Amino acid sequence: MLPPIPPKRYSQKTPTSIVLGGISIISTLIALRITISFYDYLHGLGAGWVFIFIFLVIPLMIVSFTLSMIGIRLSSGTLGGKKLCKIGLILTFSPILMIFIMDWMLDRKKFSYIDEVQFNKEKTVLIDYSENKKETNYKIPESVNSIKNHAFLQCNNLTSITIPKSVTSIGDNAFQFCANLNSITIGKGVNYISNVAFANCENLAEVTFLGNAPKIGGEIFYESTPTIYRKPEAKGWSDTFGGRPVKLISEKP
Repeated sequence: MLPPIPPKRYSQKTPTSIVLGGISIISTLIALRITISFYDYLHGLGAGWVFIFIFLVIPLMIVSFTLSMIGIRLSSGTLGGKKLCKIGLILTFSPILMIFIMDWMLDRKKFSYIDEVQFNKEKTVLIDYSENKKETNYKIPESVNSIKNHAFLQCNNLTSITIPKSVTSIGDNAFQFCANLNSITIGKGVNYISNVAFANCENLAEVTFLGNAPKIGGEIFYESTPTIYRKPEAKGWSDTFGGRPVKLISEKP
């Protein structure tokens, strides 16, 4: 006859992994809920949400990670407890992933993209032209009425730009450091060009204006040496513009 099987004794540590796994998951879910609450403020709250994330969400993530690791390493933990701890560990970094997801969602909600060029949703403001685009010539869409600051900054592949008459203003540093930009045609609608808009364009040879002379900010052609060309009937022009010589379009070489 076989000896009786002694009753199984559970270590006091046996249910601990279940408790740790549960607390870990709850901590992460709280952190995730707080993170999701940033959705409406992510692009408009400045750095405010960052401080909340660092001082509230990050500590909860640390708690979740620590408890999950302890629960997994318990030698006498239950299988179910260790599974809970692994789930908690996997979820630990979900708030960071959620930040990227929400940022992507807000970006698509607030902006429009056409061939790596960023516009506002209505496509009336050109915000950013990717410096990685390979095209050498670009004509700004006629829906655009303003070019934002730094929009074409350091776009070294560009050699020529055409700005339509729908555009009325060009922002600060809009085309600065476009090393290979050679020619620009500016439509008659532009009435203001902001500071250093075409600065440091070392190969800029000509800028052709199709309308009256616009108002300008400071140093718009800083360390750029283009010749300015204009129509004979256009108004407000003198012999120089932004420190550069002005000639008639008919005088182009």
